[in-house]
Amino acid sequence: MATLRTGLRAVRFVTPIAVYLLLMGVPIFAAPPSFSTKRQINTVINGLLPFDVRTEDIDRDGDMDIYSANYSGRIAWFENDGGHPPGPWVEHVLTDFDDGAEAAFAARVDPDADIDILSSAFNRDEIKWWDNGGDGETWTSRPITSTATLTVDVWAADLDGDGDNDAITVRGSDSKVVWYENTGSFANFWTARVLPSGGSENVEAADIDQDGDLDLVSGVSWYESNGGSPPTFKQRLLVANPPVAESIAVLDVDRDGDPDILAAGHDSDRFTWYENDGALPPAWTEHVVSTTVDLPTSVYGADLDGDADMDLLSSSFFDNTIAWYENDGGSPPSWTKRAISTAAMGARSVFAADLEGDGDADVLSATQNDAKIVWHVNDADYPDTDRDGMRDPLDCAPADATAFVVPREVRSVRFRARTQLEWNSAVAGSGSGARYDVVRGALSQLPPGSGAAEVCLANDGLARTLTDAAVPAPGTGFYYLVRTSNPCGVGTFGTGSSGAPRSTAACS
Repeated sequence: MATLRTGLRAVRFVTPIAVYLLLMGVPIFAAPPSFSTKRQINTVINGLLPFDVRTEDIDRDGDMDIYSANYSGRIAWFENDGGHPPGPWVEHVLTDFDDGAEAAFAARVDPDADIDILSSAFNRDEIKWWDNGGDGETWTSRPITSTATLTVDVWAADLDGDGDNDAITVRGSDSKVVWYENTGSFANFWTARVLPSGGSENVEAADIDQDGDLDLVSGVSWYESNGGSPPTFKQRLLVANPPVAESIAVLDVDRDGDPDILAAGHDSDRFTWYENDGALPPAWTEHVVSTTVDLPTSVYGADLDGDADMDLLSSSFFDNTIAWYENDGGSPPSWTKRAISTAAMGARSVFAADLEGDGDADVLSATQNDAKIVWHVNDADYPDTDRDGMRDPLDCAPADATAFVVPREVRSVRFRARTQLEWNSAVAGSGSGARYDVVRGALSQLPPGSGAAEVCLANDGLARTLTDAAVPAPGTGFYYLVRTSNPCGVGTFGTGSSGAPRSTAACS
């Protein structure tokens, strides 16, 4: 970040700030997982119509359970017994009468410590939450609204920053996003707040612009929160004249520290991801992943082959396919499509999680036409001592599950306030103990390392912000460099446009 200040005004512009590091040793090559072993989770009941499948540790015993919403009206979760492999999966039914249930989401709603479940019922215009009695077997239905006309999705997040989770949905009648403020009183009272513009069939909450509050994403728009109490939201399109996208997911596709957006359209049969450039507000670049999905219904992402990059997943209805797209690690990535199943009859939902605790991500699917929830076992045989999803030959801290990638790009170095510098965390995988060095120098002495005016503002610090009240002389300016380290190693300061690491004696 370079900053020019004249008098009381500040003019700032961003220069590339990065950490440039390579993994030591030769490249590691291994066959991709095949997902040939398939285990059915549920007992088939004609007319069950599973639409949504996800995971959460519902009973808080340390392993991932599975929960689902079925259009027939059933909301249920399946208990992981912790076996190797786990199973049989005991089904716990919350209800069989949530007619048109298209989505469920597990989250804490009330002040106790157990996991509750929210559900949306298309045919009943209802959003409700299910109060966990503490054992995962006793559930009490509590209403949120019965006026969410033709509701098609539900999500939970603390949008107003008051410590409890609010509910978010999309109304199928007008595609508008509505959030329901959890006002406390044991969550018996909810205030509906309608966003100003239409959305799509999915909604998620995430801090898209990395400013500390939660924004919303629906379709090809994101809704920027103003951070108020309660917040208001401003709609921003990802790109001009975007294709319609009914299915979305938010995750860091390129592992540069900011959230990207996956999107797929039913009519266009196109699966894309939108790259977040980390600016404030972010600009987006559309990258096409596939144009051969036949009515895509769900998208997701996970590192399926343990090589430190994000692979993508899709379910598609008319071709009965669950597929994953192998990331080649490029910038931007290229993708190789690999089928997990072509017999997923009326595929509705896809998800990924480590179900057997062996360190790799397994795949789950829900299929409407044959009423199946299926676990597609990741049969990768790479060693993973700390079970963090990164194979040991690529893991520079194989005994530390919080750090498995040498940190790379440090993004969005910027002044949030007049004297407060901040930056995004290093790429995912840098670990919970990532530490940062920050150098300030004079623009007149660029390139870095060429002058004695450089000052080490932070040395091996945990914080991602610092206060610098220094003001450059009139007609001059400051630049700022950030680097990060973790148990895997120490980075160099930034990279110039040529890609050459910057050198500096400060913070050495």
